[in-house]
Amino acid sequence: MGDFNDISSFDEWVGGRNGNPRRMRWFCDQINFCGLCDLGAVSPRMTWKGPKLPGCARLYECLDKAFGNSMLLQTMPDSFLKVLPRTQFSDHNPIILSVGFKISDRRVKKPFRFEAMWLLHDNFTDFIDANWCVQDHLETNLDNLQFQLKEWNREVFGLVEKRKADLLARINGIQKSKSYPFSNFLYNLERQLQRELEEVLRAEEFKWFQKSRTTWVSKCDRNTRFYHLSTNIQRKRSRIIALKDGSGNWVEDEDTLKSLVVTHFKQIYQEEVVTDCNLITNFSFPTVLDDRLQNLGLVLSDEEIKQALFSMGPFKAPGDDRFPPVFFQANWSKVGLDICSFVKKLFNGSLSVKEANKTLITLIPKKDNLEYVHQFRHISLCSVHYKCVTKVLCNTLDF
Repeated sequence: MGDFNDISSFDEWVGGRNGNPRRMRWFCDQINFCGLCDLGAVSPRMTWKGPKLPGCARLYECLDKAFGNSMLLQTMPDSFLKVLPRTQFSDHNPIILSVGFKISDRRVKKPFRFEAMWLLHDNFTDFIDANWCVQDHLETNLDNLQFQLKEWNREVFGLVEKRKADLLARINGIQKSKSYPFSNFLYNLERQLQRELEEVLRAEEFKWFQKSRTTWVSKCDRNTRFYHLSTNIQRKRSRIIALKDGSGNWVEDEDTLKSLVVTHFKQIYQEEVVTDCNLITNFSFPTVLDDRLQNLGLVLSDEEIKQALFSMGPFKAPGDDRFPPVFFQANWSKVGLDICSFVKKLFNGSLSVKEANKTLITLIPKKDNLEYVHQFRHISLCSVHYKCVTKVLCNTLDF
């Protein structure tokens, strides 16, 4: 943490003469070599006020930074750099490292999320069989299952971290026993506990793999620490601590931030757009052949719908119902009929798109250290069963 007298990208430099790309690459290489990650900064981006050279705008650079290694990101994942106003006594902004995130006075209810590690439990299939009603509507089943899964996780599956700590404590107690080298009972008990610990560690690894959105797995040692670190880095990049309003003033208050974001998107979606009726689309959009259009009138088979769903990435981000594709893929024998019924109803018109298309809008940062709302890319996360409809449609039209 401090004045590094170097920048890592052109985003950290305004005014003056052209920067030195070779110097930037060298600085980035040193950061990567040391295994460090930029903790990010809040408020003024440029922390150093430089000279005003003839014929150039005044130079401003982001020279004051804070970096952390993997251990810091694991132990203090909410740490960030606070940049204070610059005074006349220095050409640098003062910086303070905050190791904790500001806790809101309001208690925010944590939304339900399906945990893929539940699939590893021996009794999970029996649980689904007992709590999934084929006669009910698909979304009704999913809503009821959310409530049942919360209770099942609390009463049966248990907290992975607590189970891990309890097993390690019991194994440690056995190994510290004076009679351990001579007792067959303790030896067999330790073997049993080690097997249980192996299952818990596998579930823990699966949990962080799902959260990290990583697409590859190393087949050697456990990847739990790597997945945990990847998750913390992603959360740090997407966390909104402060933003600038339309007047360029920094906003940190939670209610004001919410109002700022809501107002921005209201302006986008309520803005009247003039449509150009003379737009020529022959060269910009693919043409659908007549034989493909006729396929839309054919009766869909269950196999087509299953193929569309199983082509999705198992751990893709879920929609409003919080169930990722892996849930439906792993339990297709139980939920498949309801998925097929939902898709067919949309295609034959007995279910409206407005009723079925429920999406969750989320903000994805386009770059690091964002300042304005428009620098976020907003994406819509629809439910897996509705995404299945669009995939079937694309497959039918052969896109």
